[in-house]
Amino acid sequence: MGTQQKVTAGDKTCCVVPAKRNFMRTIDYPCEHAGPVRYRIMLYGRLSRTIFTRGKECGECFLLKQKEASIQCAFCDEHIVPGDTVAYYFPADESMVKPHAFRREDGAVVAGKCCADWEALSGRWNGTGSDPIDWSKHVRHVL
Repeated sequence: MGTQQKVTAGDKTCCVVPAKRNFMRTIDYPCEHAGPVRYRIMLYGRLSRTIFTRGKECGECFLLKQKEASIQCAFCDEHIVPGDTVAYYFPADESMVKPHAFRREDGAVVAGKCCADWEALSGRWNGTGSDPIDWSKHVRHVL
């Protein structure tokens, strides 16, 4: 499947994985890096479903931006990356909240789908907050 460009992120590995088709072909990107024409990224052990093709930035630059936009769950340390569903909680017991928890201005902490009830999901993480979930795409309307 080709070579992987590794970027260390704490104790887990993040890397750019060339996509199967044309995985040996590289191009020069506007960011002045050379990289695969088609690639996926592995972020904290999770391989992206999306195959990125000839974007404005190489896989390495894109991976670094994704790492900077990720946070950890306030309760279990699972990584939350852009696109993941999140829920906001106002914890009754602050001792349960990890010290690195991302907090909104109103004091709510962010939990990933790992610790959230589906009823509490409030949006998808975008790197600075969450975008609302369009429930019309997920819930069937019954007449």
